[in-house]
Amino acid sequence: MTIVDEPGIALANLADMATNIFTPMLRLGITGLSRADKTIFIPALMHNLLTGSRMPGFTQLAEDRFIGARLAEYSDATIPRFAYKRHL
Repeated sequence: MTIVDEPGIALANLADMATNIFTPMLRLGITGLSRADKTIFIPALMHNLLTGSRMPGFTQLAEDRFIGARLAEYSDATIPRFAYKRHL
């Protein structure tokens, strides 16, 4: 990345923010030590969010403030998508 790339990145971020005003989005990154069960956590979290399952620690769901979740395509094709369905 060079200094010339910075304005393009900034404009892309502004476009993302403008889009998110109308469609709120949360991008979640999962990090952890090796063998810390990240591969188990990700599909379990996604399944519970997609199906609206009971999650007592998630207050938005308990208070009926959670609108919903869906899987969406990520705009950067260079980043591989997590194989959610393969890990269910």
